[in-house]
Amino acid sequence: MRTAAFSDSVLNQGNNSEPIQLGPNHVVVIRVKGHVPSSARPLAEVRAQIVAPLQQQYAQQQAARQAADLAQALQKGSDPAALAKSSGATLTPARFLTQSAQGVPPVIMKAAFGSPAPAAGSRGVYTAALDDGDPVVVLVTAVRAGDASTLKDEQRAALLHGLQNFYGNQEFSAYVANLHQQAKIQINKANIEQQDE
Repeated sequence: MRTAAFSDSVLNQGNNSEPIQLGPNHVVVIRVKGHVPSSARPLAEVRAQIVAPLQQQYAQQQAARQAADLAQALQKGSDPAALAKSSGATLTPARFLTQSAQGVPPVIMKAAFGSPAPAAGSRGVYTAALDDGDPVVVLVTAVRAGDASTLKDEQRAALLHGLQNFYGNQEFSAYVANLHQQAKIQINKANIEQQDE
């Protein structure tokens, strides 16, 4: 319909459009009654649409800068509660997490479990961004190794099965990579180009 409305015959010459089929038993004919050429909208009309994203961008930059400053202060040994209070940040109480913890954003889990464990008496400080763009600072003060003796037989069997699959896939990938490295392969590029055409 838009193409027909802006065609020379309809827009400039004032003719009716050809019938346009919208669906079974639905046909439309367009005639232009009036036309206003496109133009820039007044600033007063679009001001809110321009200002809101810029304010959001500025706020995210400021929050990221504040998170970096907090992380730096934590690395120097500052007290997390005092920092949170003075900066207006929200402090989540410290607790041990397992890799299967529910309700913890994935970026926090990745920061906590994807980084090396801090040495005894030190702390690990990591920054990340949540899905909505809000920055977080993750403080790791202790790592507690799991205790396999507390696992039930089914859990132990499932973990063993997962490890067997993991190592089996690793060995298979290494075997295939080794075969590729040792094999003498010639690629006929002419045949590939013909197939693409």
